[in-house]
Amino acid sequence: MKRNFVWMPVAIVTFLLGIAILLVPEFNSGLSDRVVHIEPIRVADHVECESSKIFPGRSVPIADMPKGASGYFPRDMYAYGWQDRESFLNEWYGKHLRAMREPSLLKESRSETEVYRFLWLRSFHNPIAVRVDRNGSNVNLVVKKLSGAGGYDPGKLIVSKNLRLDQGQWCEFMGMLERAKYWNEPLDDANGAHIDGAQWILEGVREGRYHAVDRWTPDDGAFREACVYLLELGGVETDKLGDELY
Repeated sequence: MKRNFVWMPVAIVTFLLGIAILLVPEFNSGLSDRVVHIEPIRVADHVECESSKIFPGRSVPIADMPKGASGYFPRDMYAYGWQDRESFLNEWYGKHLRAMREPSLLKESRSETEVYRFLWLRSFHNPIAVRVDRNGSNVNLVVKKLSGAGGYDPGKLIVSKNLRLDQGQWCEFMGMLERAKYWNEPLDDANGAHIDGAQWILEGVREGRYHAVDRWTPDDGAFREACVYLLELGGVETDKLGDELY
């Protein structure tokens, strides 16, 4: 009789533990037949962008363009400024792109690929580049940042990340380029160069043709909006930059 009283508490505890294992999911975490819940990957509906009414505009076939000394920009591009301005800008922009380990868009040989790159060189803040390319239905974005300053030494690569965009985001950017009349804009304007501020350089390659627009500290307008949109797609919180958004 005493033996029965000794084993009864053990039996009760064993019974309750068995119920807990069946009812509480955490107790089953070590079982071989556990169920793993995976969040489904969001697949965006296919979106057809509106056709451009301004391409090819001022763009030139890459095969016909003489390459600059830096390898990043063609020769005989800039119409304004002092003598040797073109060589100076090619070297300046090129050294930042080299520090970012960015490819030259003049070497883009895939005719089916469309690519744009925004190089943002602020005099006193980190240089940033955002490159977006589309090949078929795949749209990829690369954002890079250097530790230096746009008007001085490039520094080292401190941010390099790749993101996947959907067709809706791509079409939104295409619409911004159309509103900015990007393909019809001249490379540079009569404003020339300035001591402080920022250079906004947006290159584009489409159907084997190249074009670039280079502006100094645009205050407003569709071109600025398109460039800012690329920054935001790359994760830059432009609404928090304040005076650094120049």
